[in-house]
Amino acid sequence: MKLKKLAAAILGVVMILGCFTGCKKNAGSTLAIDLTMYSFNSAFMGADFNQAVGQTAWSEGDPEYTKLQQYMDQSYLKKTYGEDYANIFYTITISIQFHFSDDDIVFNGDTAVVDAEYEISDWESAVNESTADFAAAEHNLTHGSDRIKIPGKIEFTNTKDHGWQISKIDNLDELFRFVEVISTYDLEPEPTDPGPTSNDYGFTVEDYKAAYVGYIEVLKENQEALDAFYMDFDREPCGLYDINTDGMPDLYFFKEVEWNEYAPAGTFCIYTYNRHSKQVELAVEVPQLTFQGVESGGDYVIYVSGYNFVIMYTDGEEGHFFDFSDIYDAGFNLQTSLKRETYWEFDPVNNTDKFTYYYYENDAAVEGDRYKEVIGGLAEESSIILAKSFYFLDSDPEYPLSAKPVNANLICSDMIKYINSLY
Repeated sequence: MKLKKLAAAILGVVMILGCFTGCKKNAGSTLAIDLTMYSFNSAFMGADFNQAVGQTAWSEGDPEYTKLQQYMDQSYLKKTYGEDYANIFYTITISIQFHFSDDDIVFNGDTAVVDAEYEISDWESAVNESTADFAAAEHNLTHGSDRIKIPGKIEFTNTKDHGWQISKIDNLDELFRFVEVISTYDLEPEPTDPGPTSNDYGFTVEDYKAAYVGYIEVLKENQEALDAFYMDFDREPCGLYDINTDGMPDLYFFKEVEWNEYAPAGTFCIYTYNRHSKQVELAVEVPQLTFQGVESGGDYVIYVSGYNFVIMYTDGEEGHFFDFSDIYDAGFNLQTSLKRETYWEFDPVNNTDKFTYYYYENDAAVEGDRYKEVIGGLAEESSIILAKSFYFLDSDPEYPLSAKPVNANLICSDMIKYINSLY
């Protein structure tokens, strides 16, 4: 959701709650702080140090700036602790979220302070001295759903050039304690594993090898488009995960395609191993799922929920946009398509926003409660996010996805190396 649309959505919520300027003191400043914290939280979801520090009043050379850089800057972490530890730190960092209630913000002129709560994945249970290797640690982190909650306090200052910015975050060292703790653990890279000799799903060693060889062939065939997606979208395109829960990992990725003469797009693909044909096959392809060069649309969240997986994506213009959710079963068959259509209008005379929503299931109009029940249930029961470029408001039925683990995706060459190590 773009910043203008987000601001409009928050304004809409404020109007509904009756807390707009004129009926609640400092409502404008509260909204500005909410937007600052939204951008700050989004930065952690993407481990984007520049976006995070851009929401603060800190400048290069300040102790707080340096500390945040050391915690979030992947190049620093790789140089200091090595790439494997840096990947673990990244997986934990993107789980961090900061929460507080607007009602608890205390203003004092151009400063404000609020008691907050920091949430982070339960890394203490997922990674410890008994964890065998980096792969096991990453698996535990991406499959765990438990959260650690840390009390804290956030202070803000109303700066001349940038408005309300973060000036202090208490307990930042406690929040990032995992950097120092985990770096003392004697973890080793995952050793080469030929794969299981048998399992409850009936796959053999030969099946796993055939699947992995086939996945590598697919990656090599698409490497140019995968590398282009990484360069232009700045997102690792490739993932490996047992999406359909049959015991065999599935390969998924974004490859760059042409959207128009001015901007690229990303087509999403899933490849799976067919035990009957003994071949790797294209199971799902969504052309131009994400794209660049427009005001609105092109965001997505792809997640697994029980025996289903969901591809959620956006499209439209600034004042008229859509949220689509395509729900697939374990056979990679599209079962249901849900759509939320939103119209946004701004009344400059009364300084108000109006949102009008329409809901559809398989293109037939349905009540909003039906949409929220299905999407909310899938989001709540989701086990892992495969890929994302979308962040939800707490009023969205998809909001439970904000607390779900995200799979660690890789660039093409690293995915080839990883799959090669599996057989």
